[in-house]
Amino acid sequence: MNKSICILLTSLILFTGCSNPSPTQKNLENEKVSDATKGGEQTGEDKKIEERVTEAVIASLPVMAKDYSIALDSKSNIFLSNNFAIQKLNSDLIEEAFAGDNTFVPPNDLAGKKNCQGFADGNGTSAKFCHPGAMAFDNDGNLIVADNYNFRIRKVTTDAKVSTIAGGSYNDFSFMSGLTIDSKNNIYVTDDRKIKKITPKGEITVFAGSGIYGYKDGNAETAEFNNLFGIIADKNDNLYVSDAQRIRKITPEGQVSTFAGDKVVNEHKIFGELRGITIDKKGNLFVCDFLNNAIFLVTPDGKVTKIAGNAKGTIDGTAKNASFFHPYDIAVDNNKNILYVVQVEEFKIRKVTY
Repeated sequence: MNKSICILLTSLILFTGCSNPSPTQKNLENEKVSDATKGGEQTGEDKKIEERVTEAVIASLPVMAKDYSIALDSKSNIFLSNNFAIQKLNSDLIEEAFAGDNTFVPPNDLAGKKNCQGFADGNGTSAKFCHPGAMAFDNDGNLIVADNYNFRIRKVTTDAKVSTIAGGSYNDFSFMSGLTIDSKNNIYVTDDRKIKKITPKGEITVFAGSGIYGYKDGNAETAEFNNLFGIIADKNDNLYVSDAQRIRKITPEGQVSTFAGDKVVNEHKIFGELRGITIDKKGNLFVCDFLNNAIFLVTPDGKVTKIAGNAKGTIDGTAKNASFFHPYDIAVDNNKNILYVVQVEEFKIRKVTY
């Protein structure tokens, strides 16, 4: 086989060279994989990916908690869920209080609640949260927050007025690791092994997932999930969820399929353990691989590319050289083509231009 044909096959079959694919790979030939952190001859699209760089760290998170989520509004302002409050980064990238009181309360003073300020709606810092997590902005500019240990979905308006949309008990929500909004302002959360839907009126239903631990595509009622985490909606209201080593897709009609992650490379799955996921205006998905300390791009046609992260650490630079240490959540700034990644080890926000 001549050199040019071999190079073409290399770009289409995850650098497996000119050898025959394994039986697993034969069944998954439609899933294309490349690695922008590698050198070598690549297509024009791959060269664009290779040029993505990890910029300098733009802010350091406080070291008091490890479960951080990040969201950006339409003006590129950055918001973080942090212990008991929602913080906003100002123009100097300094955290400012936006909603909730982030004052540390010793566990013995919490009246039986573990590390929690309590629950209260209200204005700004007078409101109370109990470990707020996943966040997303709705179509009206309100910040929607999963208030995990209060088992509630909270709304924070642009002027920081906090109210409750839904929930209030463990029967409503157990632990919400991901949250997204569709075009009709319906809220979707990943909650244990189910995806729950919350209407603008606060009605809660199970949208997909039988609740059984496993892996099964199909209709919403019988589909099985392994370890749900991040969730994002595209412009057509399809949902994409990070589920352990796979990205699963759920249509508005509730059909569940595997979008990426089944491919086996060198006897290993592409993904290690997926966390936060986001989508840009072109429909490209970006996902954090917590275990492999990497950031992956998944194009609308399902091509998977590792764009940054070669080893555990906090090294800035080009995609070839940059490293991450347990990336946890991710958000895209469509105004500037920038990704912001929350890295829970060393408590950093990393900036990736693409």
